[in-house]
Amino acid sequence: MVLAAGGFIYNRTMVKEIAPKYGTGMPLGTASDNGSGILLGQSVGGKTDLMDRISAWRFINPPEAFARGMIINQNGERYINEFKYGAAVGEAMVEENDGVAILVFNGELKKLAREQCKPGKAQWFQRAPALLNLWFNSKEAKSIEELAAAAKVPVEALRKTLEEYNDAADGKTTDRFDKDADKMHAMRSGPYFAINAGIKSKRFPLPTLTLGGLVVDERTGQVKGEDGVIPGLYAAGRNAVGVCSRSYVSGLSIADCVYSGRRAGRAAARGEVYATKDAPAPAQSPPIEAKGVEGLPVSSQAQVADPSPEAHQRPSRRAHNEAPYPRQSLNRSIRRPGGTTRVSSSTRGRLPKRAP
Repeated sequence: MVLAAGGFIYNRTMVKEIAPKYGTGMPLGTASDNGSGILLGQSVGGKTDLMDRISAWRFINPPEAFARGMIINQNGERYINEFKYGAAVGEAMVEENDGVAILVFNGELKKLAREQCKPGKAQWFQRAPALLNLWFNSKEAKSIEELAAAAKVPVEALRKTLEEYNDAADGKTTDRFDKDADKMHAMRSGPYFAINAGIKSKRFPLPTLTLGGLVVDERTGQVKGEDGVIPGLYAAGRNAVGVCSRSYVSGLSIADCVYSGRRAGRAAARGEVYATKDAPAPAQSPPIEAKGVEGLPVSSQAQVADPSPEAHQRPSRRAHNEAPYPRQSLNRSIRRPGGTTRVSSSTRGRLPKRAP
């Protein structure tokens, strides 16, 4: 058996128990990512690892104007280069800053952001969330004091952070997060704006997906238990620990699923032969019975594989001569310039001889 049922991001109970920091994130996947494959493997003794590893994506660029601003935490301090990859921003936000991310920019950057969100300058799925946050998720402040109150951060800490950022943007100092000066924008005058980009933001959802799973033999994809591999049980994709379980970038899970799926399928099809030291001890007890799985969402009929697909096969297309409405001969006259007429009476509509 090959377990390839995805992760568990849609099993909100599992997420809150295993990785509570990500409990308010937006699940990215399908309703079938409910942990059923992982729980099934565990029920027969399979080991798991990196179950608390979840990838969270906070992309703020495009528009580039957002990334030229700064992200601060609840203490009014920056903690990352705003141009970093979205998964890196999300991890720093959730793992090190309690899921808080407040995006700060001024009126000049807001004007630039609106310009960069015009049709033709970004894809619609990039423009839409940016404009949504500009219109409905931004708080305006005329001064640093008002900005601190709106963002609910200490005013002196925010003032210091902003001064350091402005000096780095002007080239007076080097940014401690290695952000190039030409990718920064000095914000010495208001109005200022703050957008809640944290994990709890309702208008700026944070996509999340699980990365951990069952521990497998890297040669075959066979699931490991406490005493060695479990005979006949394999796992692939997000059911198993894989290439992207520690760090994720876009598309890596697809490559991992293709590779691990081929590995497990090939091994299961031909049957693996192990050295004596790797072979599991023969069972002296009755066959293992899977334990009841608690907390698993109930699957709808549409999510369950068809038990008898041959009974639901669509009939093949009929031949033309068997159709309920056979093709009729086409009889028509076509008037040509000069008064001449051609008559067609063939089944394919060809025009034979010219009429007298």
